[in-house]
Amino acid sequence: MRVKISYSCDLEEVPKKTADLLCPSIKRIKEAANRLNGLVDELRSEEADLALVVSSLDRTRLLLGSCDNTLEEVYILLSGLVDHYDQQPAIEHLDPVPVEPPNEPD
Repeated sequence: MRVKISYSCDLEEVPKKTADLLCPSIKRIKEAANRLNGLVDELRSEEADLALVVSSLDRTRLLLGSCDNTLEEVYILLSGLVDHYDQQPAIEHLDPVPVEPPNEPD
């Protein structure tokens, strides 16, 4: 079962936090690639165990699906960050509303 976890961090920390989220996916993708290489070898053998291949393919597919979920979440986080930074110059260039000092009694 998947659950959403949220916590707060400084805006400047978002790239590092998203990098930290991606690191386990790199390991899982490498694992999936190694598994697929093994499956290709198995399928090319004279006595391939097709039931084993099917089972391993399903596990590999689920593993990659998990990576895809993480990639989607990081994509959403970083897209929001990019949108935030894209809006910053527009906000900074708005003319400030002049504030007059209060009248001091004579």
